[in-house]
Amino acid sequence: MALTIYHNPKCSKSRKTLELLHEESKKPKIVLYIEEAPTSDDIIDIAKMLSLKVEDLIRSKDISSSQIKRIKSLDSISLAKWISINSFALQRPIVINYSIKKAVICRPPEKLYEIL
Repeated sequence: MALTIYHNPKCSKSRKTLELLHEESKKPKIVLYIEEAPTSDDIIDIAKMLSLKVEDLIRSKDISSSQIKRIKSLDSISLAKWISINSFALQRPIVINYSIKKAVICRPPEKLYEIL
């Protein structure tokens, strides 16, 4: 099973999700997405695996309301590029199970079990 976690060590939900993965004896690829930003193509693929729109991947509480208004007017490709450049605004944590081509935003962390 090929698992990847888009992880932010400063986030308690992200740390707990990684802990749950380890408790399940899973060794995911850990992507520190703030340091190693996903590409715009990655963002689009992640949205598809989550069955969400690209705009749903934005953690709106981390950006100003004026920015939200501006970026909500972007098309999906432009928005994916914006998220790639501003990876701090990506929802977290995201775990992807490439074996089944599904992903989940682990809020709460127990949502992880939906794709294991």
